[in-house]
Amino acid sequence: MSMEARTHLLSKRDIAHTGTTLTDEAWQHRKAQITEELKIDMPALRRLRSSRLEFAYQIEATTLQVLVFLNETPQLNLQFGSRLDPKGDVYFQDVNNVLENQRSLLESYERAYKSTADPTQDERIRDLRQRLANSSTAGQVHIHTTVAGEPYEFEGLPKHLPNTREFQITAKVIELRVAEATIVLHDNLPKEPGESVLLQSGSKIICYRSTACRHVMIGTRLQTAMDHKIEINMIIVVERSWIDGRPSRITLVDVPVENGGGAPPS
Repeated sequence: MSMEARTHLLSKRDIAHTGTTLTDEAWQHRKAQITEELKIDMPALRRLRSSRLEFAYQIEATTLQVLVFLNETPQLNLQFGSRLDPKGDVYFQDVNNVLENQRSLLESYERAYKSTADPTQDERIRDLRQRLANSSTAGQVHIHTTVAGEPYEFEGLPKHLPNTREFQITAKVIELRVAEATIVLHDNLPKEPGESVLLQSGSKIICYRSTACRHVMIGTRLQTAMDHKIEINMIIVVERSWIDGRPSRITLVDVPVENGGGAPPS
């Protein structure tokens, strides 16, 4: 005699009110969005072994609600273990792992929003910050701490990580404007062994010119280097994205005169 598959209600959300027209395309988009939100909030949903997400609908008063369940796939559970032994009950483990994610979710959002953690070193931080950024116009994001969830409110999001870094580089100037310079890197940035590469050798990047680098003297060095197609030494500051840690703004702060800084070849 087969055992009835178990189910666990994960989320219950309002999606439409009476009189609202919801096309199939709009619903499929919303369904994909809800699925992705759930998987970001509860990473255990990306590693399910004996269950799957399933959607259902419920009309309550004048509102259409979507319900998301974690449903057992019993044939897999029979392969991996027994319901009589929690250590071998794979569905029970799936549900428990998801509940652990939920219990720590508010704390995880607090850390993502309020800490200066580097998202390149923490994928969880990166994903939660991306969710915050996607909802930044509303000033809040719905997080799945319970079946009903709750709004997590925030005021403004940083654009850059606070730990900027200065580099001395060698590059060619290929375009020059009052506020910007387009350059091509000679080496990886940084080029020291063991360090993560922020930008590859040969990358074409746009640098903002600091106030000092708009001075006629430095402007002349940049213009001369571009006209003669020579590589010159530069000092740049790299700011990285608060969301994912990638370089988001690069500022040219100096063009030293030494080592051929702007002098044409003889």
